[in-house]
Amino acid sequence: MPADFGTPLVLYDVTRLVNRRRATIPTGIDRIDVQFAAATFSRFGASCLPVVQSDGRPLVLAAERGPIEDLVGSLLSAWYHDTAPDEAIARRVDRLGIAGNAGYGSRRVERDLMARRPAPVRVAGQARRLMQHAARLVRRARETWPADLAADTRPLVYVNASHEGVARHPGGLDDLAGGRPLRVASYLHDIMPIEVPQFSRPDQIASFEAFLGEFVCHRTAFAVNSQATAGSLAAYLGRRTPGDAVDPEVICPGVGRAPRNASPRPIPATANFVVLGTIEPRKNHLMLLEIWRELVGEDGASAPRLLIIGRRGWESAAVADLIDGCPELAPYVTEEAELADAEVRRRLAGATALLFPSFAEGFGLPVVEAAGLGVPVIASDLPVFAEIVADGMTRLQPGDKAAWKTAIREAARQPETLRAPVLSPDLDDWPAQARRFTQFVERAWR
Repeated sequence: MPADFGTPLVLYDVTRLVNRRRATIPTGIDRIDVQFAAATFSRFGASCLPVVQSDGRPLVLAAERGPIEDLVGSLLSAWYHDTAPDEAIARRVDRLGIAGNAGYGSRRVERDLMARRPAPVRVAGQARRLMQHAARLVRRARETWPADLAADTRPLVYVNASHEGVARHPGGLDDLAGGRPLRVASYLHDIMPIEVPQFSRPDQIASFEAFLGEFVCHRTAFAVNSQATAGSLAAYLGRRTPGDAVDPEVICPGVGRAPRNASPRPIPATANFVVLGTIEPRKNHLMLLEIWRELVGEDGASAPRLLIIGRRGWESAAVADLIDGCPELAPYVTEEAELADAEVRRRLAGATALLFPSFAEGFGLPVVEAAGLGVPVIASDLPVFAEIVADGMTRLQPGDKAAWKTAIREAARQPETLRAPVLSPDLDDWPAQARRFTQFVERAWR
């Protein structure tokens, strides 16, 4: 270990987890972030502190470490064991005044809670919101570092596995370091705004480039979820900083919850397909709906069913117009946006196949989940899928509408010919991947 960088304080960015503290439906990044957070706090103990970006500045949460660890445990249970996030823990975090809002999905949860309570509790709810506002005012007067750590001269390792937080703000890492030696361990899930900019808003592209720029300005070790992401990141950073070789470490998300490569399952009595993911142009829902309109017109009542699971996202108007404004599709196409994990798995397990026609992916967790449930997959021919699936998946070019239509029709007519994907032996369970992540953090300061 170099003489100028001794045993550091590890600062794990929990901004995303704090803002998602009431989220009942986790994203793929949520699942990975909470696993790595739990592993990092456990591995480094008192030498690991949570950090959050709040009201425009970083905060090191030394005194608040206990509530934050409780939050991580609550979300780990909720997002992997189909329980609800612990409301008492979420309220403890509310009182810390460290988040600008309660996160994606929380307003619906809050409305549901209030609707089930008698009127007097609404007054208590208003009082709680006033307390939150007061706590934010107090927070604005805080320094980045608590008084008892202000004189601590240990070097720092900042850890980000969420694409959010301190590094999302210009100069955020310098503000956090305050002149101390700083190294960074960054886990990236994809670089889609740069790799396929046609599927992102201009502000998203600029924001993501600035995010990576924060890392470029510091000594950063990169880890990613796949070889495909590693290659894209290395190529981009090579163009941005010529002469500085970057070799990201690959740490795949863990495989768990469902048995891998399950035994053959009964063939569904009715041909039905599932597409899983946020409705946005990159996911290619529009092509599927155009195919279904043709199938319904040609096959009538014998046309297969399509279930779309996912929220409507950016640039989803054309998809929404077909779902909402095409009456002939209504008996054959169903949309469900607010499903708990157990319900998603139940619907996926009963499908003829998962359809995954994305134009680009950093990893593809739905493919892994389908394989674990023994469900066949028809997916785009993307490099990342060759990494995570060893055999048994139908791969098609995402823009080849005719090939997709043929494959769907054949799968509906002869489902017995389909096989579930066989996952790559390189994929491992969550404990093993979490250990690899904490070892990556250790290497970041060496």
